[in-house]
Amino acid sequence: MLRRKISSELQRWLNTDHKLLYIVGARQVGKTYILKKLINDNFENRVYVNILGDARTYNVLRKSQSAQDFIERIINLYPVLEKENSAIFIDEIQVFYDEDSSLKDNNDKKIFDILTLSKEIVINTDIRFIFSGSLLGSISSSVRSFPEGYCLMYQMYPLDFEEFMWANDISEKTISDLKYSFDNLEPVKDYVHDDLIRLYKIYLMVGGMPEAVATYVDKHNFNDVEAVHKSIEEFIQFDISQYAPKKDKIHIKNIYKLLPSELNKENKRFILSDIESKSKNNKLETAFEWIHGAGVSLPVYNTSSPELPLEINKKSTLVKVFHEDVGILTYLLFKASAKLSLIDGDISINYGSIYENAVAQSLNSHGFPLYYYNSKKQGELDFIIEYDNSVLPIEVKSGKDYQKHSALDNIMKIKDYRIEKSFVLCNQNLYVDENIIYLPIYMVDFIQKR
Repeated sequence: MLRRKISSELQRWLNTDHKLLYIVGARQVGKTYILKKLINDNFENRVYVNILGDARTYNVLRKSQSAQDFIERIINLYPVLEKENSAIFIDEIQVFYDEDSSLKDNNDKKIFDILTLSKEIVINTDIRFIFSGSLLGSISSSVRSFPEGYCLMYQMYPLDFEEFMWANDISEKTISDLKYSFDNLEPVKDYVHDDLIRLYKIYLMVGGMPEAVATYVDKHNFNDVEAVHKSIEEFIQFDISQYAPKKDKIHIKNIYKLLPSELNKENKRFILSDIESKSKNNKLETAFEWIHGAGVSLPVYNTSSPELPLEINKKSTLVKVFHEDVGILTYLLFKASAKLSLIDGDISINYGSIYENAVAQSLNSHGFPLYYYNSKKQGELDFIIEYDNSVLPIEVKSGKDYQKHSALDNIMKIKDYRIEKSFVLCNQNLYVDENIIYLPIYMVDFIQKR
Protein backbone atom coordinates (compact mmCIF):
# COMPACT_ATOMS: atom_id res chain seq x y z
CA MET A 1 0.00 0.00 0.00
CA LEU A 2 1.26 3.46 -0.87
CA ARG A 3 1.80 5.74 2.09
CA ARG A 4 -0.30 8.91 1.83
CA LYS A 5 -0.16 12.13 3.82
CA ILE A 6 -3.93 12.27 4.11
CA SER A 7 -3.80 9.26 6.45
CA SER A 8 -3.03 11.55 9.39
CA GLU A 9 -6.16 13.61 8.60
CA LEU A 10 -8.26 10.44 8.46
CA GLN A 11 -6.95 9.50 11.89
CA ARG A 12 -7.99 12.93 13.09
CA TRP A 13 -11.51 12.26 11.83
CA LEU A 14 -11.63 8.94 13.70
CA ASN A 15 -10.82 10.83 16.89
CA THR A 16 -13.44 13.56 16.37
CA ASP A 17 -16.80 13.55 18.05
CA HIS A 18 -18.84 11.88 15.36
CA LYS A 19 -18.39 14.29 12.45
CA LEU A 20 -19.22 13.33 8.89
CA LEU A 21 -16.19 12.85 6.63
CA TYR A 22 -16.20 14.18 3.08
CA ILE A 23 -13.25 13.53 0.76
CA VAL A 24 -13.14 15.21 -2.64
CA GLY A 25 -10.64 15.01 -5.43
CA ALA A 26 -10.17 14.22 -9.07
CA ARG A 27 -10.73 10.78 -10.51
CA GLN A 28 -8.09 8.11 -9.75
CA VAL A 29 -6.23 9.97 -6.97
CA GLY A 30 -6.81 7.10 -4.55
CA LYS A 31 -9.91 8.18 -2.61
CA THR A 32 -11.81 4.90 -2.82
CA TYR A 33 -8.86 2.70 -1.90
CA ILE A 34 -7.81 4.63 1.19
CA LEU A 35 -11.37 5.10 2.47
CA LYS A 36 -12.24 1.43 2.02
CA LYS A 37 -9.17 0.57 4.06
CA LEU A 38 -10.23 3.12 6.67
CA ILE A 39 -13.60 1.49 7.32
CA ASN A 40 -12.25 -2.05 7.06
CA ASP A 41 -9.54 -1.35 9.64
CA ASN A 42 -11.64 0.62 12.12
CA PHE A 43 -15.27 -0.52 12.05
CA GLU A 44 -16.72 -3.91 12.89
CA ASN A 45 -19.83 -3.27 10.80
CA ARG A 46 -19.27 -1.41 7.55
CA VAL A 47 -20.92 -0.85 4.20
CA TYR A 48 -19.43 0.40 0.94
CA VAL A 49 -21.75 1.79 -1.73
CA ASN A 50 -20.68 3.05 -5.14
CA ILE A 51 -23.76 5.11 -5.90
CA LEU A 52 -22.76 5.50 -9.54
CA GLY A 53 -23.13 1.78 -10.14
CA ASP A 54 -25.94 1.00 -7.68
CA ALA A 55 -29.23 2.16 -9.19
CA ARG A 56 -31.29 0.47 -6.47
CA THR A 57 -29.62 2.33 -3.59
CA TYR A 58 -29.62 5.57 -5.55
CA ASN A 59 -33.35 5.36 -6.34
CA VAL A 60 -34.20 4.66 -2.71
CA LEU A 61 -32.03 7.42 -1.23
CA ARG A 62 -32.87 10.17 -3.73
CA LYS A 63 -36.51 10.09 -2.61
CA SER A 64 -35.59 10.98 0.99
CA GLN A 65 -37.67 13.81 2.40
CA SER A 66 -35.46 14.64 5.40
CA ALA A 67 -32.29 13.64 7.16
CA GLN A 68 -34.22 11.25 9.42
CA ASP A 69 -35.93 9.71 6.40
CA PHE A 70 -32.52 9.31 4.75
CA ILE A 71 -31.14 7.49 7.81
CA GLU A 72 -34.15 5.16 7.97
CA ARG A 73 -33.79 4.31 4.29
CA ILE A 74 -30.08 3.56 4.81
CA ILE A 75 -30.85 1.19 7.68
CA ASN A 76 -33.60 -0.55 5.73
CA LEU A 77 -31.17 -1.13 2.88
CA TYR A 78 -28.30 -2.20 5.16
CA PRO A 79 -29.59 -3.52 8.53
CA VAL A 80 -26.04 -4.28 9.72
CA LEU A 81 -25.65 -0.54 10.37
CA GLU A 82 -28.05 -0.79 13.34
CA LYS A 83 -25.24 -2.46 15.29
CA GLU A 84 -22.61 -0.56 17.26
CA ASN A 85 -19.34 0.54 15.69
CA SER A 86 -20.89 0.96 12.24
CA ALA A 87 -19.85 3.05 9.26
CA ILE A 88 -21.06 3.55 5.70
CA PHE A 89 -18.93 4.88 2.87
CA ILE A 90 -20.99 6.30 -0.03
CA ASP A 91 -18.78 6.81 -3.08
CA GLU A 92 -19.37 9.00 -6.16
CA ILE A 93 -21.70 11.31 -4.22
CA GLN A 94 -21.71 13.79 -7.12
CA VAL A 95 -24.33 11.63 -8.88
CA PHE A 96 -26.99 13.04 -6.54
CA TYR A 97 -26.24 16.50 -7.90
CA ASP A 98 -26.11 15.64 -11.60
CA GLU A 99 -29.35 16.64 -13.30
CA ASP A 100 -28.31 14.84 -16.47
CA SER A 101 -27.54 11.55 -14.73
CA SER A 102 -28.89 8.49 -16.51
CA LEU A 103 -29.93 7.15 -13.11
CA LYS A 104 -32.54 9.88 -12.71
CA ASP A 105 -36.05 9.99 -14.06
CA ASN A 106 -36.34 12.71 -16.68
CA ASN A 107 -39.27 14.25 -14.82
CA ASP A 108 -37.55 14.25 -11.43
CA LYS A 109 -35.45 17.40 -11.01
CA LYS A 110 -35.63 17.46 -7.21
CA ILE A 111 -32.47 16.29 -5.51
CA PHE A 112 -31.83 15.32 -1.91
CA ASP A 113 -29.09 17.66 -0.75
CA ILE A 114 -27.11 15.27 1.45
CA LEU A 115 -24.25 17.68 2.15
CA THR A 116 -26.48 20.52 3.33
CA LEU A 117 -28.24 18.13 5.71
CA SER A 118 -25.01 16.71 7.13
CA LYS A 119 -25.65 18.38 10.49
CA GLU A 120 -29.03 16.68 10.93
CA ILE A 121 -27.61 13.35 9.76
CA VAL A 122 -24.82 13.52 12.35
CA ILE A 123 -27.15 14.55 15.16
CA ASN A 124 -29.73 11.84 14.49
CA THR A 125 -27.58 8.71 14.26
CA ASP A 126 -24.51 7.00 15.69
CA ILE A 127 -23.58 5.62 12.27
CA ARG A 128 -20.34 7.13 10.98
CA PHE A 129 -20.83 8.51 7.47
CA ILE A 130 -18.15 8.94 4.83
CA PHE A 131 -18.90 10.62 1.50
CA SER A 132 -16.54 10.85 -1.43
CA GLY A 133 -16.84 12.35 -4.87
CA SER A 134 -14.97 13.32 -7.97
CA LEU A 135 -15.58 16.43 -10.03
CA LEU A 136 -16.35 18.72 -7.11
CA GLY A 137 -16.85 21.57 -9.58
CA SER A 138 -19.81 19.78 -11.11
CA ILE A 139 -21.79 19.86 -7.87
CA SER A 140 -20.59 22.86 -5.87
CA SER A 141 -23.26 25.19 -7.25
CA SER A 142 -25.97 22.68 -6.26
CA VAL A 143 -25.01 22.57 -2.57
CA ARG A 144 -26.99 25.19 -0.67
CA SER A 145 -24.72 25.37 2.37
CA PHE A 146 -21.98 23.39 4.07
CA PRO A 147 -22.22 22.69 7.83
CA GLU A 148 -18.54 22.96 8.66
CA GLY A 149 -19.00 22.31 12.37
CA TYR A 150 -20.46 18.89 11.67
CA CYS A 151 -18.36 17.80 8.74
CA LEU A 152 -14.66 17.44 7.99
CA MET A 153 -13.83 18.02 4.34
CA TYR A 154 -10.47 17.20 2.78
CA GLN A 155 -9.15 17.51 -0.73
CA MET A 156 -7.11 14.59 -2.02
CA TYR A 157 -4.42 15.09 -4.64
CA PRO A 158 -2.04 12.94 -6.67
CA LEU A 159 1.10 11.90 -4.78
CA ASP A 160 3.57 14.72 -4.30
CA PHE A 161 7.29 14.07 -4.59
CA GLU A 162 7.76 13.35 -0.90
CA GLU A 163 5.13 10.62 -1.13
CA PHE A 164 6.88 9.41 -4.29
CA MET A 165 10.13 9.20 -2.31
CA TRP A 166 8.35 7.10 0.32
CA ALA A 167 7.09 4.77 -2.42
CA ASN A 168 10.63 4.39 -3.77
CA ASP A 169 12.13 3.56 -0.37
CA ILE A 170 14.03 6.79 0.21
CA SER A 171 14.92 6.65 3.88
CA GLU A 172 13.33 8.87 6.50
CA LYS A 173 16.80 10.08 7.47
CA THR A 174 17.48 11.25 3.91
CA ILE A 175 14.17 13.11 3.78
CA SER A 176 14.83 14.61 7.22
CA ASP A 177 18.27 15.77 6.04
CA LEU A 178 16.66 17.38 2.99
CA LYS A 179 14.23 19.30 5.17
CA TYR A 180 17.10 20.42 7.37
CA SER A 181 18.98 21.67 4.30
CA PHE A 182 15.90 23.56 3.13
CA ASP A 183 15.25 25.17 6.52
CA ASN A 184 18.90 26.12 7.06
CA LEU A 185 19.76 26.94 3.43
CA GLU A 186 22.58 24.40 3.31
CA PRO A 187 23.50 22.36 0.20
CA VAL A 188 22.66 18.68 -0.01
CA LYS A 189 25.43 16.10 -0.23
CA ASP A 190 26.38 15.88 -3.90
CA TYR A 191 25.74 12.16 -4.34
CA VAL A 192 22.33 12.47 -2.64
CA HIS A 193 21.48 15.47 -4.83
CA ASP A 194 22.38 13.62 -8.03
CA ASP A 195 20.25 10.62 -7.07
CA LEU A 196 17.26 12.78 -6.16
CA ILE A 197 17.43 14.86 -9.34
CA ARG A 198 17.25 11.64 -11.32
CA LEU A 199 14.38 10.35 -9.17
CA TYR A 200 12.55 13.66 -9.61
CA LYS A 201 12.84 13.35 -13.39
CA ILE A 202 11.34 9.89 -13.09
CA TYR A 203 8.53 11.45 -11.03
CA LEU A 204 7.89 13.87 -13.90
CA MET A 205 7.35 10.87 -16.16
CA VAL A 206 5.31 8.76 -13.73
CA GLY A 207 3.37 11.52 -11.99
CA GLY A 208 1.38 11.08 -8.82
CA MET A 209 -1.61 8.94 -9.75
CA PRO A 210 -1.44 5.99 -7.32
CA GLU A 211 -1.92 3.28 -9.93
CA ALA A 212 0.84 4.75 -12.10
CA VAL A 213 3.20 5.03 -9.11
CA ALA A 214 2.46 1.48 -7.95
CA THR A 215 3.02 0.19 -11.49
CA TYR A 216 6.39 1.94 -11.73
CA VAL A 217 7.52 0.74 -8.30
CA ASP A 218 6.49 -2.83 -9.15
CA LYS A 219 7.76 -3.07 -12.75
CA HIS A 220 10.03 -0.08 -13.48
CA ASN A 221 8.69 -0.11 -17.02
CA PHE A 222 7.49 3.12 -18.65
CA ASN A 223 5.40 1.25 -21.21
CA ASP A 224 3.34 -0.24 -18.39
CA VAL A 225 3.06 3.20 -16.78
CA GLU A 226 1.88 4.69 -20.08
CA ALA A 227 -0.89 2.09 -20.26
CA VAL A 228 -2.11 3.33 -16.87
CA HIS A 229 -1.94 6.94 -18.04
CA LYS A 230 -3.92 6.08 -21.15
CA SER A 231 -6.67 4.52 -19.04
CA ILE A 232 -6.85 7.47 -16.65
CA GLU A 233 -6.88 9.97 -19.50
CA GLU A 234 -9.82 8.12 -21.06
CA PHE A 235 -11.62 8.32 -17.69
CA ILE A 236 -11.10 12.08 -17.63
CA GLN A 237 -12.59 12.50 -21.09
CA PHE A 238 -15.52 10.25 -20.12
CA ASP A 239 -16.19 12.30 -16.98
CA ILE A 240 -16.24 15.51 -19.00
CA SER A 241 -18.72 13.95 -21.42
CA GLN A 242 -20.82 12.58 -18.54
CA TYR A 243 -20.85 15.43 -16.02
CA ALA A 244 -20.00 18.71 -17.73
CA PRO A 245 -23.04 21.01 -18.09
CA LYS A 246 -24.56 20.69 -21.56
CA LYS A 247 -24.25 24.40 -22.29
CA ASP A 248 -20.51 24.40 -21.51
CA LYS A 249 -19.55 20.89 -22.60
CA ILE A 250 -18.05 21.78 -25.98
CA HIS A 251 -15.91 24.55 -24.44
CA ILE A 252 -14.73 22.27 -21.62
CA LYS A 253 -13.78 19.56 -24.09
CA ASN A 254 -11.86 22.08 -26.21
CA ILE A 255 -10.03 23.51 -23.20
CA TYR A 256 -8.91 20.05 -22.11
CA LYS A 257 -7.90 19.10 -25.65
CA LEU A 258 -5.81 22.27 -26.04
CA LEU A 259 -4.14 22.06 -22.64
CA PRO A 260 -0.89 20.28 -23.69
CA SER A 261 -0.30 22.49 -26.74
CA GLU A 262 -1.04 25.70 -24.83
CA LEU A 263 1.48 24.69 -22.16
CA ASN A 264 4.12 24.20 -24.83
CA LYS A 265 3.78 27.83 -25.92
CA GLU A 266 6.41 30.24 -24.68
CA ASN A 267 4.03 32.18 -22.42
CA LYS A 268 1.81 29.15 -21.58
CA ARG A 269 -1.29 31.36 -21.39
CA PHE A 270 -4.64 30.29 -22.72
CA ILE A 271 -5.88 32.62 -25.45
CA LEU A 272 -9.66 32.57 -25.41
CA SER A 273 -9.86 32.92 -29.19
CA ASP A 274 -7.93 29.65 -29.51
CA ILE A 275 -10.97 27.86 -28.10
CA GLU A 276 -13.71 29.45 -30.15
CA SER A 277 -13.49 32.91 -31.63
CA LYS A 278 -17.24 33.50 -31.57
CA SER A 279 -17.68 32.60 -27.91
CA LYS A 280 -18.29 35.25 -25.32
CA ASN A 281 -15.68 35.53 -22.60
CA ASN A 282 -18.16 34.97 -19.77
CA LYS A 283 -19.19 31.60 -21.25
CA LEU A 284 -15.58 30.53 -21.53
CA GLU A 285 -14.86 31.69 -17.99
CA THR A 286 -17.67 29.43 -16.79
CA ALA A 287 -16.11 26.52 -18.66
CA PHE A 288 -12.71 27.30 -17.12
CA GLU A 289 -14.25 27.43 -13.65
CA TRP A 290 -15.88 24.03 -14.13
CA ILE A 291 -12.75 22.28 -15.36
CA HIS A 292 -10.69 23.82 -12.54
CA GLY A 293 -13.29 23.00 -9.88
CA ALA A 294 -13.51 19.44 -11.15
CA GLY A 295 -9.81 18.97 -10.40
CA VAL A 296 -8.97 18.21 -14.01
CA SER A 297 -6.71 21.25 -14.32
CA LEU A 298 -4.88 23.81 -12.18
CA PRO A 299 -5.37 27.54 -12.80
CA VAL A 300 -2.61 30.09 -12.35
CA TYR A 301 -4.09 33.58 -12.62
CA ASN A 302 -2.39 36.79 -13.58
CA THR A 303 -1.89 39.37 -10.86
CA SER A 304 -1.34 42.91 -12.06
CA SER A 305 1.01 43.75 -9.19
CA PRO A 306 3.31 41.60 -6.99
CA GLU A 307 1.89 43.08 -3.79
CA LEU A 308 -0.29 41.73 -1.00
CA PRO A 309 -3.04 40.74 -1.16
CA LEU A 310 -2.52 39.11 -4.54
CA GLU A 311 -6.22 38.28 -4.89
CA ILE A 312 -7.16 41.96 -5.20
CA ASN A 313 -5.08 42.31 -8.36
CA LYS A 314 -6.20 39.02 -9.92
CA LYS A 315 -7.21 39.06 -13.60
CA SER A 316 -9.52 36.11 -14.18
CA THR A 317 -9.37 36.40 -17.98
CA LEU A 318 -5.57 35.93 -18.03
CA VAL A 319 -4.81 32.40 -16.93
CA LYS A 320 -2.31 29.62 -17.36
CA VAL A 321 -3.87 26.17 -17.19
CA PHE A 322 -1.80 23.22 -15.96
CA HIS A 323 -2.77 19.56 -15.86
CA GLU A 324 -3.90 17.93 -12.62
CA ASP A 325 -1.06 15.41 -12.91
CA VAL A 326 2.35 15.90 -14.50
CA GLY A 327 2.60 12.22 -15.43
CA ILE A 328 -0.50 12.41 -17.61
CA LEU A 329 0.83 15.61 -19.17
CA THR A 330 4.09 13.91 -20.15
CA TYR A 331 2.04 11.00 -21.52
CA LEU A 332 0.20 13.48 -23.75
CA LEU A 333 3.33 15.41 -24.77
CA PHE A 334 6.19 12.96 -25.18
CA LYS A 335 6.95 9.50 -26.46
CA ALA A 336 8.86 7.04 -24.30
CA SER A 337 12.17 7.86 -26.00
CA ALA A 338 11.85 11.55 -25.11
CA LYS A 339 11.08 10.63 -21.50
CA LEU A 340 14.24 8.55 -21.27
CA SER A 341 16.20 11.47 -22.77
CA LEU A 342 15.00 13.71 -19.94
CA ILE A 343 16.10 11.22 -17.29
CA ASP A 344 19.47 10.85 -19.01
CA GLY A 345 20.00 14.61 -19.06
CA ASP A 346 19.36 15.49 -22.71
CA ILE A 347 18.97 19.28 -22.75
CA SER A 348 18.09 19.55 -26.45
CA ILE A 349 14.39 19.09 -25.66
CA ASN A 350 12.37 21.81 -23.94
CA TYR A 351 10.93 20.36 -20.76
CA GLY A 352 10.00 23.70 -19.19
CA SER A 353 6.26 23.06 -19.30
CA ILE A 354 6.44 19.83 -17.31
CA TYR A 355 8.77 21.36 -14.71
CA GLU A 356 6.30 24.21 -14.24
CA ASN A 357 3.36 21.80 -14.17
CA ALA A 358 4.99 19.79 -11.38
CA VAL A 359 5.64 22.96 -9.38
CA ALA A 360 2.05 24.16 -9.85
CA GLN A 361 0.79 20.73 -8.80
CA SER A 362 2.86 20.73 -5.62
CA LEU A 363 2.06 24.29 -4.56
CA ASN A 364 -1.63 23.75 -5.22
CA SER A 365 -1.68 20.61 -3.06
CA HIS A 366 -0.14 22.65 -0.24
CA GLY A 367 -3.03 25.11 -0.36
CA PHE A 368 -1.40 28.05 -2.14
CA PRO A 369 -3.55 30.10 -4.52
CA LEU A 370 -1.34 30.44 -7.60
CA TYR A 371 -0.52 33.57 -9.56
CA TYR A 372 1.94 34.72 -12.17
CA TYR A 373 3.08 38.24 -13.02
CA ASN A 374 3.69 39.72 -16.45
CA SER A 375 4.78 43.24 -17.32
CA LYS A 376 6.06 44.64 -20.58
CA LYS A 377 8.61 46.62 -18.60
CA GLN A 378 9.78 44.07 -16.00
CA GLY A 379 9.03 40.77 -17.76
CA GLU A 380 7.23 37.65 -16.53
CA LEU A 381 7.52 35.65 -13.31
CA ASP A 382 6.47 31.99 -13.40
CA PHE A 383 4.73 31.97 -10.01
CA ILE A 384 3.93 34.34 -7.18
CA ILE A 385 2.53 33.11 -3.87
CA GLU A 386 1.83 34.51 -0.42
CA TYR A 387 4.43 32.88 1.83
CA ASP A 388 5.21 33.78 5.44
CA ASN A 389 2.97 36.85 5.10
CA SER A 390 5.07 38.15 2.22
CA VAL A 391 5.14 37.98 -1.55
CA LEU A 392 7.38 35.17 -2.79
CA PRO A 393 8.35 35.08 -6.49
CA ILE A 394 9.26 31.63 -7.84
CA GLU A 395 11.09 30.96 -11.09
CA VAL A 396 11.35 27.45 -12.55
CA LYS A 397 14.36 26.50 -14.68
CA SER A 398 14.76 23.15 -16.41
CA GLY A 399 18.08 23.83 -18.18
CA LYS A 400 21.59 25.09 -17.53
CA ASP A 401 20.64 28.78 -17.89
CA TYR A 402 19.05 28.79 -14.44
CA GLN A 403 20.95 31.95 -13.46
CA LYS A 404 19.31 33.95 -16.24
CA HIS A 405 16.11 35.49 -14.87
CA SER A 406 15.85 39.11 -15.92
CA ALA A 407 12.23 39.53 -14.80
CA LEU A 408 13.07 38.28 -11.32
CA ASP A 409 16.09 40.58 -11.14
CA ASN A 410 13.96 43.55 -12.20
CA ILE A 411 11.26 42.84 -9.63
CA MET A 412 13.73 42.32 -6.78
CA LYS A 413 15.21 45.78 -7.42
CA ILE A 414 11.89 47.57 -6.83
CA LYS A 415 11.97 48.44 -3.15
CA ASP A 416 8.31 49.49 -3.05
CA TYR A 417 7.29 45.84 -3.44
CA ARG A 418 9.17 44.94 -0.23
CA ILE A 419 10.05 41.45 -1.49
CA GLU A 420 12.62 39.99 0.88
CA LYS A 421 13.57 36.82 -0.99
CA SER A 422 12.82 34.71 -4.05
CA PHE A 423 13.22 31.08 -5.07
CA VAL A 424 14.69 29.68 -8.28
CA LEU A 425 13.81 25.99 -8.63
CA CYS A 426 16.34 24.20 -10.83
CA ASN A 427 18.50 21.09 -11.25
CA GLN A 428 21.38 22.56 -9.23
CA ASN A 429 22.24 22.10 -5.60
CA LEU A 430 21.13 24.66 -3.04
CA TYR A 431 22.99 27.93 -2.78
CA VAL A 432 22.15 31.54 -1.93
CA ASP A 433 23.02 34.64 -3.93
CA GLU A 434 21.95 37.61 -1.80
CA ASN A 435 18.14 37.55 -1.79
CA ILE A 436 17.80 34.86 -4.48
CA ILE A 437 17.74 31.28 -3.18
CA TYR A 438 18.54 28.56 -5.69
CA LEU A 439 16.76 25.37 -4.67
CA PRO A 440 16.95 21.93 -6.25
CA ILE A 441 13.61 21.27 -7.94
CA TYR A 442 12.78 18.40 -5.57
CA MET A 443 12.62 20.84 -2.64
CA VAL A 444 9.39 22.35 -3.96
CA ASP A 445 7.50 20.02 -1.62
CA PHE A 446 9.02 21.75 1.39
CA ILE A 447 7.43 25.07 0.40
CA GLN A 448 4.44 24.87 2.68
CA LYS A 449 2.21 27.21 4.61
CA ARG A 450 3.57 27.87 8.08
